[in-house]
Amino acid sequence: MSEIPFEKLGVPKAVRKNLSPRAPKAARIAMARGLMPVSAEAQLGICYALATDADADVAKHARKTLQGIPIKQVLGGIKHDTHPKILEFLVDFRDPVPELDQRIAMSRHANDRTVRLVAQRANNTLAEMLGRNHERLLCTPDLYLDLVANDACTEDIVRGVESFLRMHGCLPAIPEPAPAPAPAPAPAAPKVAKVADRPLLPGQDEDLSMFNLESLQELGDFDFDFADEADVFSWDLTQDEEVTKGDEEKLSLVQKIGGMSVGHRIRLAYLGSLEVRAILIRDTNKIVSQAVVKSGRLTEREVVTYAGNKNLADEVIRVISRNKEWLRKYQVKVALVNNPKTPIKVAMGLVKDLQKRDLMSLTRTHGIPAPLSAAASRIYRTKYRK
Repeated sequence: MSEIPFEKLGVPKAVRKNLSPRAPKAARIAMARGLMPVSAEAQLGICYALATDADADVAKHARKTLQGIPIKQVLGGIKHDTHPKILEFLVDFRDPVPELDQRIAMSRHANDRTVRLVAQRANNTLAEMLGRNHERLLCTPDLYLDLVANDACTEDIVRGVESFLRMHGCLPAIPEPAPAPAPAPAPAAPKVAKVADRPLLPGQDEDLSMFNLESLQELGDFDFDFADEADVFSWDLTQDEEVTKGDEEKLSLVQKIGGMSVGHRIRLAYLGSLEVRAILIRDTNKIVSQAVVKSGRLTEREVVTYAGNKNLADEVIRVISRNKEWLRKYQVKVALVNNPKTPIKVAMGLVKDLQKRDLMSLTRTHGIPAPLSAAASRIYRTKYRK
């Protein structure tokens, strides 16, 4: 079962042995039916792992359970790192629920097919949210086509998306309407073999008539696999190496990343290694550099380094200064108050927490706003005057 990414699926170690093909079928079916008391997050991962089981009965029970889990439990089980195939399954095989669609569509881990399926049926509120999600639009430019075809998407939203994608040089062309077909004999009944593996929703007939086959043909069928975005990138881009790269290797890495589209660089910002992040944090596209600090992969040392870097884009420093967890770190506070790009309101709130040596140093630092320097002097005199 090494091919199943248990960690990424959120499956607890204690139950993994029950998911093995070598485990008794009765035990696997019990797990597939959700009879084991586990967290909502684990339940989603367990059911999806068994939905790929080679035994048809086990897979059938797992898929049925995934379809029937109460919506509140599903929403509670979706985390920031929920596996993309779980998200895709929930969108593809459950009855649409606006709250669930919104949660999944805003997930950075949702794959292209998932977000496009949501966009095709999105209400006006969600369509507007997708239209303003610049990261997603650059990663999935064809989302524009789905919004254009969605009656709930207003012309203002479409124009905004079109303008943004055109500015970045990745606006997809709207396909020309297909010519009217010549008169032909009545078509045969639709074949269902291509979606035969698709689990049936409650009350659905065996002919799968409730599925939009034209839409499925456009976006392809669901694959019961474990593909995620990391599979797109080579090992040297996503894995930290113990040996530091030489100058030639670093140059090669910069060139390799430079040849990628903006969308690929955004995806890589969330998955890349430490050396890749160090390159992308300086990307000329501000959306890419911001994605690095939003990735959740930064070490404390990286955050301190970036917080004090006066050459990074203003937007990057603002993202760091809005992260409450990072602001609890003393060295991050010191780096931010010494960086003139830190919003003055944030810096003024942090200066009062500085220790004696750092306060004194700040009063002598050139380039910081005058009000901040004055505040540092005032606090120093109040706390440490003889």
